[in-house]
Amino acid sequence: SSRRRHTRLQGDWSSDVCSSDLLSILLLACLMVPGSLLADEKEKGASVSLNLGKMFFDEHRVLDSDSQWGFTASYRFNQQWAVETGLQYLDTNTRATGISTKVNNYWIDGLYHFEGTEKFDPFFAFGIGKGDFEVAGNNTAETMSNVGIGFKYHFTPRFEIGRAHV
Repeated sequence: SSRRRHTRLQGDWSSDVCSSDLLSILLLACLMVPGSLLADEKEKGASVSLNLGKMFFDEHRVLDSDSQWGFTASYRFNQQWAVETGLQYLDTNTRATGISTKVNNYWIDGLYHFEGTEKFDPFFAFGIGKGDFEVAGNNTAETMSNVGIGFKYHFTPRFEIGRAHV
């Protein structure tokens, strides 16, 4: 089992969560909670999105950072709570030897949205996932935990782009 910090800019960037990162995230989340009680009603319902991005690996991983693609499906229950799941695919190489490596990440997250504006929508995310790694015909799977803060930027009520999640 491994832990990771999960960042999305229409994609995923992964690395390990250290205790100081987790403490900083939780502190920021606690500071944002009181304002969330005043949040405007956001659009409820389901959405599906394609994503493109770049995945950055920690120094203990022997994989090159590379472009990834995937999709996310989400359901917003009310102005604060949503759930999302997704898949991301990456074809990269090992750093030292250049051996081709295929990575598939699957996850399910709970999102708690804080007070924002009509266009800026901050959130706290937490969840679990699985990473499948295939290197030279050998398969390895890892269970991952996810915790972070982020935001979505809505150009219109139904069009979101420029999403970041750390």
